[in-house]
Amino acid sequence: MKVKIYSFMLMILFLMSQKGFAQTSTDFQEIKPLEVGDFLPDILLENLLFNDVATVQTADFKGSYLILDFWATWCAPCIASFPKTAELNKIYEGKLKILPVTYQSKDEVEKLFSRTQKLRDLKIPMVYNDNILRVLFPHQTLPHYVWIGPDGKIIASTYGNDITEEKIEQVINGQATVLGSKRDKIIDVDPYKPLLAGNPNFGNTPIYYQSALTGPIDGFPGKYDLIRDDQKRIKKFLFTNTSIKHLMRIGFSDGKNIFHNKLIEIDVQDPEKVTTKKTGEEYKIWKQQGNSFCFELIVPDIPEEQKWALLKSELIKLFPQYLISVEERNSPTLALKSLGDPSHLKSKGGPSKYAFSGISGELQNTTLEMLVVHLNSMYLQRDHRLILNKTGIDFPVDLSIEANLRSVEDLQKALAAYNLVLEEELNPVSKLVIRDNPKFIKP
Repeated sequence: MKVKIYSFMLMILFLMSQKGFAQTSTDFQEIKPLEVGDFLPDILLENLLFNDVATVQTADFKGSYLILDFWATWCAPCIASFPKTAELNKIYEGKLKILPVTYQSKDEVEKLFSRTQKLRDLKIPMVYNDNILRVLFPHQTLPHYVWIGPDGKIIASTYGNDITEEKIEQVINGQATVLGSKRDKIIDVDPYKPLLAGNPNFGNTPIYYQSALTGPIDGFPGKYDLIRDDQKRIKKFLFTNTSIKHLMRIGFSDGKNIFHNKLIEIDVQDPEKVTTKKTGEEYKIWKQQGNSFCFELIVPDIPEEQKWALLKSELIKLFPQYLISVEERNSPTLALKSLGDPSHLKSKGGPSKYAFSGISGELQNTTLEMLVVHLNSMYLQRDHRLILNKTGIDFPVDLSIEANLRSVEDLQKALAAYNLVLEEELNPVSKLVIRDNPKFIKP
């Protein structure tokens, strides 16, 4: 799974000390990203958790291999890798160190480790509130791993599938060429400016309506933005490096619920033109081969529902090789139900918030629907059954579960404490169906 993050400015504050750069900062200075073959400068790491000493110099790691593991509390694959990280650090103690690094605060990290049973006993030294390493090694997706040799030379940037005993043994034995390559080209996109540059004499004349479609643009993130004006009215739909499947799931939502993967059926001769199951570097190559698009629709000042209708009509016009429809079908579902009086779930108040890590979930003074949404879109997205909320609970709840959210069996055990259950049953659901247009099929 790829998880997306925002690009960072190349200008940050830092303090020059006798030993190196500090993570705290008082002076402006440009920091240039490092490449494979460069040497890691000596940096003072002050914001450390689970470490015997308060500060560490990156020079202290010289003599052994160092892997910087960039992660975040919202990145499920990052969190799931921590037990393996702890094990590898023990196996290769003195030879190699994996050092997790996050831009997030100490409080956010400590909350994750304290409320997640599988992490409570792990004391992996890690950096929090990072504001230098992430700039030296810019990236768009997490997890992101940077390998550094005993001499401080940067060996590679890789995906998580290279973090194995086999690969580590090969690298330690001088075979660094076995490592893959993860290079995230980053271009900042200002969603409030037109996607394509216009006539230089255009000036500040406002654009009332414009539709623009391009192929993939290297360095743009794969994302969707809905741009609104000061009155919260839609001004523009913007998609960058997006698949046909994702274009249609948004475009045919009518501004309501976006179609989950389980609610999309693709019945075409060449499904790889619409979507793919590829990951990592293979996924990046697939997108660059003309299978992703940048699409911008600047809409006129018309009623909001007509703006969504215009988006739909533009997509139909731009991709006539497909027939798109929304159809109601009976499908297998997992219905979330309450086995008794649900009043015990009623929130005791406080701020409305929710947090999910992949191995735990917490709702505070928010709707149960947030659990259903996260299960459908993230943790149980590979399960063909759609999760439906049929509890009848229409009030904010407090709920805290510890379970592998990717396992229905584990979920059932955790939900049982709240008299909740997931029952498999057939239910009518609206599905987005993508078919080939017969007019475009070659005999």
